[in-house]
Amino acid sequence: MQVSNEFVVEIQRLLKGMICTLEGNPSSIEYSTIDRLNLLVEATERNLLGDRFIAILADASRSRSQITHSELMARLKSMDALLETQLFIESVKFRSGGNVDTVAFFSPSNEDRKKMLKLCSELRSLINESDYLTPEYRNLLLKRLGAMEIQINSEKGTLDTILGGINDVGECAGKFGDDTKPLFDRFRELFRISRKSSEQYSQLPPPDEVKQLPPPSEDKSDDS
Repeated sequence: MQVSNEFVVEIQRLLKGMICTLEGNPSSIEYSTIDRLNLLVEATERNLLGDRFIAILADASRSRSQITHSELMARLKSMDALLETQLFIESVKFRSGGNVDTVAFFSPSNEDRKKMLKLCSELRSLINESDYLTPEYRNLLLKRLGAMEIQINSEKGTLDTILGGINDVGECAGKFGDDTKPLFDRFRELFRISRKSSEQYSQLPPPDEVKQLPPPSEDKSDDS
């Protein structure tokens, strides 16, 4: 799912970028972005996007030579809303078996969302450039990071996805020790920002300081 998550993150980024550009400059229509969206959609698992999203994009692509600014804007906003809703539905199904009452959500402000995405970008660079992580642990963190970016870009993200990042980096800390501190600090900050914008948790006192990173695990010869 890691690759599909990264595709969805890029689709979200392109959609929001086009909407922002067209709102600021109505005469600017970059049709090459539609081609990029088509390629990304073809490479993404269909259930992550939904049939209506795919149909709207296909229609916009077919009618690009005749489509007006307002028509394109309406399609882009529809795709953006549909994608957020589809991801919300898939997340609820995955996290709670379809029971929305058991899921905690977060809705960061635009400023906090920018901070969180910046932290995610820093994390991706740190993970990819680390020479102490094994491929398995690197893949674990990158997969989690892609899932988190999807939730951060959504109107209502699932807090469990962010909390899962703390658990995943905690596993890495247990294996690699203090080397993971830059990763751990950023995952913890992501959780702090998301927690304060969660209706279920914003009124509760913050948790105690996260425990110190556990020491690296050692192979025990007497276990064999």
